[in-house]
Amino acid sequence: MSSSPVAVLGGGGFLGTRLLECARLAGEDHWLPVIRSPRSLARLSRIGTTAWRKANTAVVASLAEARAGCPTVVNATLGDTHTMLAETQTLWQACVAAKVRRLIHLSSAVVFDRVQDPSTHDASPPVAGHWMYYARAKSSCERFFLMQ
Repeated sequence: MSSSPVAVLGGGGFLGTRLLECARLAGEDHWLPVIRSPRSLARLSRIGTTAWRKANTAVVASLAEARAGCPTVVNATLGDTHTMLAETQTLWQACVAAKVRRLIHLSSAVVFDRVQDPSTHDASPPVAGHWMYYARAKSSCERFFLMQ
């Protein structure tokens, strides 16, 4: 299948690797992992990844270089709870500057807290005051994207 490359930020993490594995199993070899550290290559090696790029998600120029030639970017980064929002904003700036056609931001259900209300759905607002740092950081990223 011949398609434009898809850059997967966080491609060496659990979610990113699984996404890349599913793409490979579906016969789609145009997905490109973007990793933070070469140690992520160990996990990627089991699915036969040969092409990859390295990027610092806190630096616009690094992100621009890593996603060059990829009109679609998937954000599957985990991030540190203290830097997650800033790195999400940097990613957004890099994608806007590069005129990326599609940015897919993968979040977490934790932004909805403990879903006890059956009317909660994907477009429900994220919970801002969660007790868990990770949930608050993910929620901040969600709110940032909702304002764009």
